[in-house]
Amino acid sequence: MIILKDITIKNFLSHENTRISFPLGVIALVGPNGSGKTAIMDAIIHSLLGFRGVRSRTSSADDLIRFGAKSMELELNFEAYGKEYNLNWRRERGGEVNARLQCKGVGLITDSATKTVQEVSKIIGIDKDTLLSSVFIRQGEITSLIEEEPSRRKEVIGRILGLDRYEKAYEKMREIIGHLEDMKKNTDSEAKRIDGSIEVLKKRLDKLSQDIKAYQEKLTKRKDELNSKLMELKSLQIEMELLDGMKKMYDELRERRGRIEENMKRIEESLRELKGKQDKCANAKKRIEVMENEISRIPLLERYNEICYEMEKLNVDIKSLNENFSKLRELEDYEKQLAEWSSEVLKYLPEPSMEALKRLLETLRNSEKMIQDEINEKQREIGERIGKINELKGHIKHIEKLDICPVCKTKLSNTHKEHVKTEILMEIQKIELELKSLEEHVQSLSKNLDEVKNKTKNLSDITSKVRDIENLKSLISRVRGEITRSNPELGDVNFRIEDAKSILINKLEDLKSKSNACGSELNNIVKSIGYEPKDPKHELKSLRKMLEEYNNLRVEAERYDEFSKQIDNLSLELEKFRSEYNAVENEIKNLGYDAKRHEEVNQEISRLTRICGELNGEIKQIGEAVENLNRDLNNLKSEIEKLRIERENINAKMERIENAIKTIKIIREAFSKNGIQKLIRQRITPLISQLATNYIDQFNLDITGIFMDEDLEIKVSKGGDFMPLQLLSGGEKVAVAIALRLALARALAERFSTVIMDEPTIHLDEERRRVLIDVFKNFRESAITQQMIIITHDRELEEVADTVYQVNKINGISKVSEVKL
Repeated sequence: MIILKDITIKNFLSHENTRISFPLGVIALVGPNGSGKTAIMDAIIHSLLGFRGVRSRTSSADDLIRFGAKSMELELNFEAYGKEYNLNWRRERGGEVNARLQCKGVGLITDSATKTVQEVSKIIGIDKDTLLSSVFIRQGEITSLIEEEPSRRKEVIGRILGLDRYEKAYEKMREIIGHLEDMKKNTDSEAKRIDGSIEVLKKRLDKLSQDIKAYQEKLTKRKDELNSKLMELKSLQIEMELLDGMKKMYDELRERRGRIEENMKRIEESLRELKGKQDKCANAKKRIEVMENEISRIPLLERYNEICYEMEKLNVDIKSLNENFSKLRELEDYEKQLAEWSSEVLKYLPEPSMEALKRLLETLRNSEKMIQDEINEKQREIGERIGKINELKGHIKHIEKLDICPVCKTKLSNTHKEHVKTEILMEIQKIELELKSLEEHVQSLSKNLDEVKNKTKNLSDITSKVRDIENLKSLISRVRGEITRSNPELGDVNFRIEDAKSILINKLEDLKSKSNACGSELNNIVKSIGYEPKDPKHELKSLRKMLEEYNNLRVEAERYDEFSKQIDNLSLELEKFRSEYNAVENEIKNLGYDAKRHEEVNQEISRLTRICGELNGEIKQIGEAVENLNRDLNNLKSEIEKLRIERENINAKMERIENAIKTIKIIREAFSKNGIQKLIRQRITPLISQLATNYIDQFNLDITGIFMDEDLEIKVSKGGDFMPLQLLSGGEKVAVAIALRLALARALAERFSTVIMDEPTIHLDEERRRVLIDVFKNFRESAITQQMIIITHDRELEEVADTVYQVNKINGISKVSEVKL
């Protein structure tokens, strides 16, 4: 049994923050059209069914979010079969949806939107279409059940009564029987396969027995061949030991001879290398004698380069001082120009700055606007007075034409007309005086406005001059900064130009004196070396490189005698190794070692060893083959036994499958339309017919009965004759639909104990509405359905309610309040 507990609605349609409790009994949601009543039912529907695939009143799910809000939230608490559940939905504008389903005492069930819809459907045991067709009756859809196509109506009623579950079970069992038939077919194929496999294995068993006998005969023959080859191998191995001893001595003598040859080559190479070095030493001596005169100029060239570098620095400093003199002259011109421009600007401004100019311009523009606004106001007043004068003059002309007073309907005399005209003329004179005063005031204001505009124009004309002054000030500050950074002795940037000139002149004279001294020293060096270097830096670099070469050559030249002594010692050592080499050659000849015979014996031993190895391998393979064949033989016997047991199991399985098919066919027939479904229809349709007829009787129509046959066809009788549903009037359709839906609600009460109806009195006249109220009272008192929620603008339905909520819309927001009964 499903019972709603309460719902919280945030930013959904017109509801900003609404919480409604649903006690047992009849609950009425009353309020004017458009107040947000139906939105509460929509909130319950979307809480239970989500947003995907659920028909909404809006074109998109985002439109369900209250205008101006970024998201909406729905929270529904309900009870299902003794358990309490909390269902929460949150949707962001743009499509992001979050859902959460919790159970009291269990905790979180799921936090996925898709799984939440699936889990809720499992919990309440009713699918979406059935829920929307039976529990929720939307506005304007109360007659939808009887207006459906007959096939569709039978399908909906069947689902409401739960018959679809039996039909699904009936169809599902068809699949199970088909699956069992496939299993039977596959099992029979498996049995045939096993029988074939047993026959094949028996043939393989006979073949293996024959192969084992042939391998055993071959094994005996290969063992005899192996013994013969082993005896031949033993004889050759004895000869091989003797040859190996001679080979060892031969290799030792050859190795010794090789070492002697290497030593002789090493000494000969060393002699060639030493003689080459000795020749280089002789050449170095000759080169040193030539270089000594050149490198003597290095100290003079070093000093020459130092003086050149110092003179370059002095020239840079002199150039910098000259540039500073130029900047001082420019600075004098700039400051003279600044004084002239500032004198011109001070005629209009308190100080020559853009800030002062902007302040004054702003003041003048404000004054100009105020004067112009006042002129406009006065001109408007002038226009009003001119219009008033014209209006009064028109009255005078109109009065001259009138004979009857339009107010009192009495005849107008000439005296009366003249009196009225005099009063009007006096009023015109008064207005003309005011008009003259206003025009004079406008002229005065216009004069003031022209003066302000002239001042503004004059200030606009000097704007570029003020900007030039500020730029010139920045330039003067930058030039003073550059001069001060180059000449720290001037102090800060506020130095006097005359003082700066004096300091820079003294500094320049000192630099020129130093430059002249450097020039004199350069002339003396040129006289000493006998020429003026064209590229002193490159020449000094070359001489230093020559000095480095000179030092290296001098070290090399000093080793000439050392190399001569080493050459004599190596020559004696070489002669000694040549004598030893000849002695070793004689020993090799006297040994008599035959390398060819040694190789032949070695190859024969290798051949016999290979043959013996092959025979051993073959013997081992034959033995392993016999062992494997015996193992295969035993495996085949085991496999045949397993297949025999498997065949017996398949026979038992086939028997179980056949029994299961028979049993399920019997059960399936019970779930068919002619089985349990028929019994349920036979039991429930008379009850629904009786209940629906009882309800329709209370409407005082000429309908005498509503009948539902076993095929769930609905018929309506009038005066004993059945008539098609489509021939009923609008009011009759509503009454029949309400009666039928209430009857179905009582039939469904054990599954979902709540009915929600939106505007059920629509299309009903006053008498039928009173009848419907009585029907709802009886329905409530029967206590079959524990909850009925009625959404209505009809206050009469409050009579049947246990709980009443008033819904109003205030400033576009729906507000819900409980009405005290």
